[in-house]
Amino acid sequence: MAILFSKINNLCICKGISIGKMCGEIGISRGNLSELKMERIKTLSIEALTKIANYFDVPINYLLGQAPFTYWEEVDTNRKELLNEMWLSEELITKILGDGPLENVDTIAFIKFIDSTAKSIDFVNGRFNIVMKPWTEGKDKLLSSDGNDTLSSTKKKAPVIDDEDLKFALFGDTDITDDVLEEVLRFARFVKEQTTKG
Repeated sequence: MAILFSKINNLCICKGISIGKMCGEIGISRGNLSELKMERIKTLSIEALTKIANYFDVPINYLLGQAPFTYWEEVDTNRKELLNEMWLSEELITKILGDGPLENVDTIAFIKFIDSTAKSIDFVNGRFNIVMKPWTEGKDKLLSSDGNDTLSSTKKKAPVIDDEDLKFALFGDTDITDDVLEEVLRFARFVKEQTTKG
């Protein structure tokens, strides 16, 4: 069975519909999918692929097996290992993909997650090599349905540093006056101005 047909079939299974129903709803030929299944054709038209991708709300590069989906079979069967390689916390993974074993996570949700976080994923000698997208590139895809930023909300908030913390960091337990601290702060502002000027 062709890989492309297998991906489309799995998407239909995830959505709980038949291939025939999907074809009817999006207006593509069921015969072309039969030809694809029997490997009489290798791919579908870009128009048909676009309709299928839009119908399931997945990127077209998933259907075509292009980055970051080049090694999709390995990614899909080794989800936990992949996410460990991405250095994502269990809390973050759970927040984005939900509770329960990763094997049970909805395939479409997992595809969207990979598309929004990874630029490319290679699988060489039994190990994943992942190039992550810059945060701003995939951020909009990780917004929850209520518009909240699911990743930022799981990041630790930076502690507020007050003058006492700064004194301790710079001088330890040594007592210093507020005038000395103010002089240090003036010097820090001067250095910052000089570096921003070039």
